Amino acid sequence: IREEIAPKNILMVSPTGVGKTEIARRLAKLVDAPFIKVEATKFTEVGFHGRDVETIIDDLYKAALNQTEKVLMKRFEETAKQRAEDRILQALAGDAGQFRGHLRNGVLDDLEVMIDVQEKKETPKSSATPDGAQIAFDISAMIGMGAKRQRLVKRNMKIKEAMPVVLQEELQKMVETADVQKEALRSCEEEGIVVIDEIDKIVTPASGYKGCLLYTSPSPRDS
Repeated sequence: IREEIAPKNILMVSPTGVGKTEIARRLAKLVDAPFIKVEATKFTEVGFHGRDVETIIDDLYKAALNQTEKVLMKRFEETAKQRAEDRILQALAGDAGQFRGHLRNGVLDDLEVMIDVQEKKETPKSSATPDGAQIAFDISAMIGMGAKRQRLVKRNMKIKEAMPVVLQEELQKMVETADVQKEALRSCEEEGIVVIDEIDKIVTPASGYKGCLLYTSPSPRDS
């Protein structure tokens, strides 16, 4: 959508609470674009108070990684579901074709099957973007350490319990074969939306820019 918007920066002026940020958030959701919200005041304070403006793009790229993975999972869902069905039916009867209809209709839900699934690993570390969204990252996988095939363990499960587990494994396999980082970078560059809030708090009508003196002034929330 970058080529369709000129200028690239849109200024929305209105009282607090009327929905400026929500408009941008919903627009990003409609087009599957990465989105973050930052407060201008966080980047105008000096010393230990301020943040480097480069962290805005860093946070946007992290949001893009998370968003891209969700988009790819949605895109691969049907193929992954069929692969999951094949694995379960192969473990159950050795033939994926004869019982697929029964599996989809739920007739086989309460049958138990011995199936190879990935051993559970630790939950990836999570990071919060400035707007409060939690993003999970598998750091070892991102730097190439996660390429080693995960150990499989045999588990005896009911089919209705096994299907979500196997489906998630198949989705993850397909996402890992895609170039998530490259797609996330493209999405960040071409579709990323950054809302910079509280610009009015760093500018005064009389003298203009407040800059590093901002954090000495009381905010409306303190009054």
